[in-house]
Amino acid sequence: ALKYTESDMNKIRNTLREVGDMNDDNMIIIPNAQNDEVRIAFQEIINAIQTRASKQNENTVFIFYYSGHADEQGLHLRGSFLEHTGLARLIDEVPATIKIAVLDSCNSGAIVNLKGAKKVAMFPQKIDSELTMSGTIMVTSSGQNEYSQESEELKGSFFTHHFVSALRGAADLDNDNQISLDEAYRYSYQKTILSTLHARGGVQHPAITNKIVGGGEVILSNFAYNIGFLHLPEDLAGSFFVTDNRESQIFAEVNKDEGEIRKIALAPGEYLVKWKEKNHIKKQSIEIERNAEISLS
Repeated sequence: ALKYTESDMNKIRNTLREVGDMNDDNMIIIPNAQNDEVRIAFQEIINAIQTRASKQNENTVFIFYYSGHADEQGLHLRGSFLEHTGLARLIDEVPATIKIAVLDSCNSGAIVNLKGAKKVAMFPQKIDSELTMSGTIMVTSSGQNEYSQESEELKGSFFTHHFVSALRGAADLDNDNQISLDEAYRYSYQKTILSTLHARGGVQHPAITNKIVGGGEVILSNFAYNIGFLHLPEDLAGSFFVTDNRESQIFAEVNKDEGEIRKIALAPGEYLVKWKEKNHIKKQSIEIERNAEISLS
């Protein structure tokens, strides 16, 4: 049984709300969803986008995230089943400029074999910052016939943990204060494989497919919004975990070498930072303030 599907869903929601320029009015959250609930939600999204498009001409990005059970044929919803082909049709019907599906489930890579999808190991490069592309991009946490696994230590799935960490700054290797889908996927791909090398369920290989035309970057998180930052100075090195004060929830993980500069975007509040230094586990309580930056001492 999966323990952290709802927790992973909330991590994605909070991250997109805090660093992704989204608010609750733009999100539909369905814990333990049934097939009919998913279809109704898709229709609500279609209606909302059509209404907005009739009032203003602008690009729209739609993101679908699923955490839960699945097999090679589709998603195991509560008391029902949604085939991958049916999910693909629902996504195709959404009139958004860019549609992104992120599936964190076992066998999720099976959806990449659907007709019309082009499997790519990575995006070839970053292109224009102006979004001129349109179409559908699917990101899966595992390959076909692979398990998508959870971690008691991370209190969530390996893939979603790394994807959220990427969006909060772990993937910002060029320090431009924003994370593209390309950057988030590259980081999550590498970290998920490394994290599951010795996992009981075997190695997970995330995958990405697209049916897109045009070019541009899809920016998923932007640090220009009203958040705060944890700054990791050049002289520190190792794996840094940001948790709540009770250590019951992990918000992000960042790995850095000495000489590198990293920062993590966080909502205002109190946190605990844990890292290893000279074979000792160090902890430091911090308070993040809006539009401010704090450094580890």
